[in-house]
Amino acid sequence: MEQEQITQLDELVQLLDDLLRDRDLFVRLEMFEQEETHEREYVLAQFAGTYDLCDVVIGEHGEEIALEFLFDSMTSNDGMQESQSIAIPVDPDDVEVNILEQAIEIESRGFFLTIQML
Repeated sequence: MEQEQITQLDELVQLLDDLLRDRDLFVRLEMFEQEETHEREYVLAQFAGTYDLCDVVIGEHGEEIALEFLFDSMTSNDGMQESQSIAIPVDPDDVEVNILEQAIEIESRGFFLTIQML
């Protein structure tokens, strides 16, 4: 399979919109901390929801600092839908994206976001 080169976060956002629009997903955000003797993994968030949108977060000095996602949660016990947002800090020059058959993985700055299609 040919790998497509994405050079801007805005291009990544458009690709994610095209792949995930209105899909039911399971989302998991993890943080990895490397120490001299071992690596620690922290689960920061995980939930199921329907993809709504993704956008680039701009810092106060105009730099791209994160990708923010908005999901509509699966219907809760009381029949109400809630929105969930999640942001992964990114270095625009060092973002690794893996597009698998049933998942998308995004890694940057020691954070790892897995979006699994249900």
